[in-house]
Amino acid sequence: MKGETNSDKFNKIKLHSEIEQQRRQYMAFFYASLRSLLPGKYIKGKRSMLNYMNKAVNYMKHLEKKVKDLDEN
Repeated sequence: MKGETNSDKFNKIKLHSEIEQQRRQYMAFFYASLRSLLPGKYIKGKRSMLNYMNKAVNYMKHLEKKVKDLDEN
């Protein structure tokens, strides 16, 4: 911006970096929480976060089907 000093620019960059770091920490926390809820067979090996999210969705669908089947009996 016009009239912005180097110090102002540095402070904006620093603030942005801190906000981004906090966002990554939150994501890591929630990712670990989600992963901890999955049964062992869904978390074997090292996988990407996207892969674990996909496994979690599949597990929830599996649970929904089990509940539906139990309700029918």
